[in-house]
Amino acid sequence: MRDQFYELLKEKIEARGRHEMDRLASGKLDHDRYQSTCGKLAGYTQILDDLKAINKQIAAQDDDLPENVERIHG
Repeated sequence: MRDQFYELLKEKIEARGRHEMDRLASGKLDHDRYQSTCGKLAGYTQILDDLKAINKQIAAQDDDLPENVERIHG
């Protein structure tokens, strides 16, 4: 479920990037502002990728939890 959430957010960020590219092409946005916005969007995308990886690590640890509890309290 969280992976779907992260993917949805990533799609929204990418859509915003395409929108900004269209604005640049139409002359409604200057190049410096475009670069600034795209840099921020790339940072947001990296944060989402990092959160997704952390979430997978936590899920893997949770999967090991019953085995660890049994081994400790066995």
